[in-house]
Amino acid sequence: MVKGAPTNVPRLHNVAGSFFESVPHADAYLLKHILHDWSDERSVDILRTIHKSISATGRVLVIEGIVPDMASADNQAGFLTMLDLHMMVITPKGKERSLKQWTELFAAAGFALDKRTPFMPNRFIIEAVPIGK
Repeated sequence: MVKGAPTNVPRLHNVAGSFFESVPHADAYLLKHILHDWSDERSVDILRTIHKSISATGRVLVIEGIVPDMASADNQAGFLTMLDLHMMVITPKGKERSLKQWTELFAAAGFALDKRTPFMPNRFIIEAVPIGK
C-alpha cells in the first residue's frame, strides 16, 4: 500500500509492487511525474508492462511537462529547460520530453499518443491508447 493513499474509493485499488514487473489489469493507468524520472529505455519498460495488462479500450494518462519546440518556445520553455537540467542532476537519465519524444516513447511501447490537455502551468495530461491489442 502507498502511505496516505485513499482506501475507500470504489473501483480504486492500491497494489504494492514494481511497475517494471507487473501491474494489475485496468482500464486506465495514471502516471504523474513518473516517466520524467527515467531514461527512455526504462520508461518504455514501464509502458510495456502497462501494455501487457491494459484493456484494449484502455488509456494511459501521463501528467508531465511537454518541452516546446524552440521554434515555438514561450514562457514555459525556460521553466522546463531548468527542470530538464534538474532531472539530469538528480536522476541517472531522467529528462523532460518534447511532443515528438513523447510520441516516439509511446510508440516504442505499443501505444499511440491520442491527445494532450493543458492541466496547469507547464503540465499536460498526455493520453495514450494501446495499439495492437
